Amino acid sequence: MVFWGSVRLFAALMLVSMAWAAEVAGTWKGQSESGVTIILNLKTEGAKLTGTASLNGKEQPISDGRIEKDKLSFSMPSLYGSSTIAVTGKLEGDDLRLSLEAPVGVTKASLKRQ
Repeated sequence: MVFWGSVRLFAALMLVSMAWAAEVAGTWKGQSESGVTIILNLKTEGAKLTGTASLNGKEQPISDGRIEKDKLSFSMPSLYGSSTIAVTGKLEGDDLRLSLEAPVGVTKASLKRQ
């Protein structure tokens, strides 16, 4: 009896997680505090997040993308040089709040679903 209850709980949690992942898939557009235009084209496969990020019109693939409930994270190349930007974010309805951490500092961004 306890076993089947645990199985049902696990299945319910997986469905909720997949629902959040499905909600983040799509196109998002906005601007960072530093004035950079950001367009994300995101795809999900379970907890894996893939797609592209366009910074001021320069499109690049994202890597190491993960999504868990309403939180996401991924990496992408910076606009200048060979450094990497670590991106973390939270989905809030049709808003995506991001924090972008580069070697030169951290900036925030707010994107809207397109």
